[in-house]
Amino acid sequence: MFYQRVFEHQRLLGLKLVPKLKLAHIWPSTWQRMTVSLATQLYSKHMAMALKYLRDDKKTAHLFNGSEATEKLTKLINDTFDIMNGRHKGESINGNNWNNLVEMEGKVTKGKKSVLEDMLKIIELTEECHRNPGKRPIMAAFASDTTLDGWRLSIRSTIDLTEELLNPKNPLEKYDFVLTAKWNQDALEMTFGRIRSVDTHPTATSFLHIIRMMSLYTPAKILLRNANVENDDHIRVLVDFKECLIKKFRDNAKAAADLRVAMKDDLMEELGKRYVNELPLSKEDRIGNFLIYDVAGYMVKTRENLFECVRHADRP
Repeated sequence: MFYQRVFEHQRLLGLKLVPKLKLAHIWPSTWQRMTVSLATQLYSKHMAMALKYLRDDKKTAHLFNGSEATEKLTKLINDTFDIMNGRHKGESINGNNWNNLVEMEGKVTKGKKSVLEDMLKIIELTEECHRNPGKRPIMAAFASDTTLDGWRLSIRSTIDLTEELLNPKNPLEKYDFVLTAKWNQDALEMTFGRIRSVDTHPTATSFLHIIRMMSLYTPAKILLRNANVENDDHIRVLVDFKECLIKKFRDNAKAAADLRVAMKDDLMEELGKRYVNELPLSKEDRIGNFLIYDVAGYMVKTRENLFECVRHADRP
């Protein structure tokens, strides 16, 4: 509800509080609901800051009164996502930011482990409120049961693996930092994502073509990266790949066309003999022996109502 109000409030503004907020974030289609980038942009730090700003502004305070919980949840999801997607040392988990840090004057800086544990508590609380609403009106959870289970499994796995790597039993096996993004990379899902980046709705044929292109591009890219190859040679290699694939495609298309013509001729010839009691056998033509014979028999069998049985015509 508050996300929708933020979107409607800034639609006519030149300078937006959440620059990436679009219609797809508020009313996503079936396909857009599976887009990770839309979810991360909606549950972002900018959105949490926008909710606080609009709630404190006197002009919009009446529209965002009571949005504190939504702001807190948005920031918590954003922090959890950042913790579980560390890709370089600056975003990594280490001994200094994993546990809570007590600074001077008793100020406590919350560690990344506490943020993940808070997210687990929110998941448990969400499920409990959904199961036992009490006097509250029954409302759908902010995420499906499958999503909540996946979050719980991922967060607990991250906590356990980080504890094992940062605090092992053997001090010689201790890691200085942990990059959590490496745990969230599903190789198969990443491959499908690359394929969809080329064709959002690939057919079986286009899927195979893209897979072949990827299998050629990746080894060539790795080979050329460490080789003494100029830019012109890079282009020449890609052109050679293109010409090779085009030639292979044309050869396959020609072979397929020839096969269709041959099968069509054999099929028409054999179907013309479907009233013959015995089909002549050929020692060399396997299509005539097996495929055409079965297809002709199937067509006759499925169209019995179109044929008049002469042998039993005199029967009542």
